[in-house]
Amino acid sequence: EVVHSSDLESSGKPGMPGLVSMMPPNIQPYQAQGMAGQDDRKVHGRSLSADPESMKKVAAAVGGIWVLGIMLGFDYLWPLSLVFDLLGGLMSVPPLSWLLSPFSW
Repeated sequence: EVVHSSDLESSGKPGMPGLVSMMPPNIQPYQAQGMAGQDDRKVHGRSLSADPESMKKVAAAVGGIWVLGIMLGFDYLWPLSLVFDLLGGLMSVPPLSWLLSPFSW
């Protein structure tokens, strides 16, 4: 089948509608924001160490959830009990229960 140059994507130049550029576009490689000499311990423009304000927010949320659990009638150590219950259920699944089989004698 013969494809006419008018059927192909044109170069976009008004005087040459039938020419098709086979050169790839000039795409530059990705470079992250910031200078080359900056701290390498940054992820997405932020350092890995958390700022005190966000740590206060996280502590307030965790503390609020803990107090809510106590107000609902759970023990003071209910988060540890929840973690142990979840791990117990996870370790009862056959592939993971084989890891604990020497300790179950």
